[in-house]
Amino acid sequence: MIRLHDQDGSGTIDFAEFSQLHHFLISCQQSFHTADRDRSGSLSKEEVYAALQAAGFCIDAPAYDALFLSFDPDRSGSLHVDEFIAACVTLQGLSRCV
Repeated sequence: MIRLHDQDGSGTIDFAEFSQLHHFLISCQQSFHTADRDRSGSLSKEEVYAALQAAGFCIDAPAYDALFLSFDPDRSGSLHVDEFIAACVTLQGLSRCV
């Protein structure tokens, strides 16, 4: 996460970069909690898709299926907040221009 928010390539993050990281994490958590309508503490596959869209990620069905499986290691069919944030971090990293 630090590498993704280290805009100047220094290997560390300054306060402004930390602030952006914090905003990103809060946004992910808010998307998760908004999508967790039943307040179970986890999101179903459908809820994860809605939460990712709310977080600003656009992903097609085949890529989404692969992503979901990657972040559901116990194959429970749902993601907890930490797994959801990890998926968001991965999508953010994949969407950065090189």
